[in-house]
Order: sequence, then C-alpha cells, then structure tokens
Amino acid sequence: MGIFKKIFGMIDRQEPKENSKTHPIDRTKIPAEDIDEAQRISASPSYCSQIIETYYYDYPIKPFISKDRELHTNWTEQVTRFPDSLVKRENMMQFSDGLLPGHVYMLYWLSKYNLNRRIPAYFEYEYGIEFMTELQWLKAEGFIDKFNKPTQRGKQSIQEHLDVIEKKRGKQKDLPKDTGTAEPALADEDFLQWLTSHGVKLTEEDKKAMGLDKKSIKENKRFREENAVQSAMSDDVLKAMQYEKDGDLDNAIPLYERCVTGRFLGNHPYDRLAIIYRKQKRYEDEKRVLLTAIDVFSQDAHSDQGDRKPKLDRFKERLAKLEKLSKKQ
Repeated sequence: MGIFKKIFGMIDRQEPKENSKTHPIDRTKIPAEDIDEAQRISASPSYCSQIIETYYYDYPIKPFISKDRELHTNWTEQVTRFPDSLVKRENMMQFSDGLLPGHVYMLYWLSKYNLNRRIPAYFEYEYGIEFMTELQWLKAEGFIDKFNKPTQRGKQSIQEHLDVIEKKRGKQKDLPKDTGTAEPALADEDFLQWLTSHGVKLTEEDKKAMGLDKKSIKENKRFREENAVQSAMSDDVLKAMQYEKDGDLDNAIPLYERCVTGRFLGNHPYDRLAIIYRKQKRYEDEKRVLLTAIDVFSQDAHSDQGDRKPKLDRFKERLAKLEKLSKKQ
C-alpha cells in the first residue's frame, strides 16, 4: 500500500470538517499525482451517504463518488447552483447486455487512446463510474483484451450503442479540442523507451506482464491497426446517421457503403442500406449488402455475442423475402 493510500485510509476514519468547503479550492495547486490517485479511491462513507441519500437514493445503480471529489472540490456547494452536474439517472441504467452508458463510452475511449493518458473526470461526474474498477469488469466479461483494447465483442457493443457516443460527441461538437495536461498516447515501443529513459528497469517477465515484450508489441500493433479501421467506420456510421436525419441520402449512402466494404462489425449500415435500397427498388444492391452482412456475422462477429444469431437470422430472412420478391418482378 502506497503512502498516499495509507493517508487516505486514515482520512476515511475521520468525519470531514464542516467548514472545509467554505472557500473555493484551487486545484492547480494540488499535485497532479494526488488528484489522479484520489480519483480512484472511494470517498468516506459519511460523504458518500450524504450525496447518495440527497441526490441518488432512487437510482438503480449508485454512482461512484471519489475521494478527489471530497477533498479537492466544492461539489456539494456547486451542485445546488448547477444541478446539471448530477449524474443523469439514465446513465446508471444497464442495457440488456449488462453495460452502462459509461461502459460504452469507455470502450470507445479505449479504442482511441492508451492508458498512459490521463483518465477524463467525466467518467465519474457524468457517467458515475470509476474507470479502473470498471476496466477490470470489462476484461472479465470479455469486452476488453489484455492490451486494454476492445475485443470483437467490445467493438460490437460500441456499434450497438452508437447513440451513447453520438450523444456525448454532440455535447462536445461546439467545444474546443482537448488541450488539457494529459500526455498523448504513446505506441508500445515509445512507451517502453520512455520507461527506460526514466530509469525504469524491466525484466523480460515484467515486459510480458505489461504487454511490452516483442511478441506482444507486434500483436498489439496489428490489433491497433485493425481497431483503427473499425473506429474510423464507427465515425462514418455516426456521420451517415446525421445525414439521414437531415434527409441527405446522397451523402449517407457512400458512408454506409464504405462500412460494408470494410466489413463493419455492427448491423446498422447493413440494415439501413437494405431498407434504403428496397425503397429505391435497387434489389441487386440490397442483395449484395445482405450477403455481405450474412458473411460478416457468420465469419467475423464474436461467437459469444448474444445477439449475433438473431441478427444473422434476420439478415437471412430478409434475403429470402427479397428473392421471393425478385421472382415476382
């Protein structure tokens, strides 16, 4: 146990002082490492109870409340003036696959960044989860691999819940790009070099455990390349969805088609193109899309994905109906 956690253990047994939050707290004067570590530790029972009983008593799952919030913020005073800073009830409700909205955005975030980047505070304050704890759960459930990247199952979950990502991105679209103090994500080779340059000596066993041995680096590089393709297609789907909402099929169709060509692991572009082409009486194009969807969900989709078979059956059923329709033409 580190000295910081020992200190926290002592603090947990003490009641917070009533006048400790009467003045604004300047977080710039708090060491970054103290904030990072405090964000991973639960606040004292009395502080958690105070917040949960006041704001979250009827939530199906109670939001995580960190020691950082207790020690380094004036949150209990600020929330009375800014009630929108509360975690929304919908963000603490599980989907049918057991995921929370915060899990979905974690998967999306991990598809783009490595864990040597600072974890955004919105996972606690907006989604009500503690990132590192939930990371272990996602790994245990097969959504995250040993490289802390989404597995096939994780990628499919991103596609199934694109509305979560679209909603978050919609909130951020008018904001400036992130210019925070977070370190940029490093490739494994660069991270290993960075550790060495800072005097960290790793044995081969250490490197294997961290996924920094030569074999793991090679596998992870290939995985990142594949994941980058799927991630880019996720962005295409989001753009295409917006074009459709705007009634602009001329721009939506090429984006959906690019996902079909790239063997996208979610069902949305196949479903939408099949519907669009049916309405336009482009039956051969609809057939081509459905055949690709059937092949993707037969060959590429994760075998443990619960809704894989129903979707596969649905594509096959639509294809059979299309063939009957074609014979009548």
